[in-house]
Amino acid sequence: MHPQRLFILEKILTNALKHPNSEAVKDSNGTFTYSQLVEQAKRISTQIEEQHLCGSVINVDVGRCKERVVVLLGILMSGSFYLPLEEEWPERRASRFLSAKSVVVPHRG
Repeated sequence: MHPQRLFILEKILTNALKHPNSEAVKDSNGTFTYSQLVEQAKRISTQIEEQHLCGSVINVDVGRCKERVVVLLGILMSGSFYLPLEEEWPERRASRFLSAKSVVVPHRG
């Protein structure tokens, strides 16, 4: 591994500083620039911090869309860990994860 390799959070934040108006995430409903991505992720991170959940496992119940990237980045910014839940999972499997000490963070635009 190259010694200068950065983690994904660092790379995104660096790109946001260097290229704030460049396209960062795109799906069929539109795009987020790096500045929009980081701004929205900071809101998610603040919500997690206000709930004293930093360092927790956070279940993510967001479909495969650009908002999912916002939520995942916000979780990482808070120092927490994410567990993406999938709609295709059988109910029994999903309920095991939901019963663990964690929280589901729905994205609100």
